[in-house]
Amino acid sequence: MSFVDVSEIARNIGLVILAAAGIWFTSRQYVRARRRDEFALFAKASEMMRSANADVQFDGYLMMRYLEASPDVAELAKAAAADYIEAVDTDMVERIEEAT
Repeated sequence: MSFVDVSEIARNIGLVILAAAGIWFTSRQYVRARRRDEFALFAKASEMMRSANADVQFDGYLMMRYLEASPDVAELAKAAAADYIEAVDTDMVERIEEAT
């Protein structure tokens, strides 16, 4: 084995180590970017949920104000809600009786 062969082998080993380090570094950067993207996506989804919840609460507030301002509509809404609850309760009782 001559000096040229040894230096060629050392160069190839160095290139393999350099390639492995590059792959490791790139994968770490990819993982960090992925985590950062996932966190940003989670933060955006969380903000959207808070916004949607606020919209629902505001819509509920407007509905209550409307019902307070219109007693006849409020009575209709109460009757419809009572009918719905009664239908759901009756359906649940029937399902329980069928299951037992």
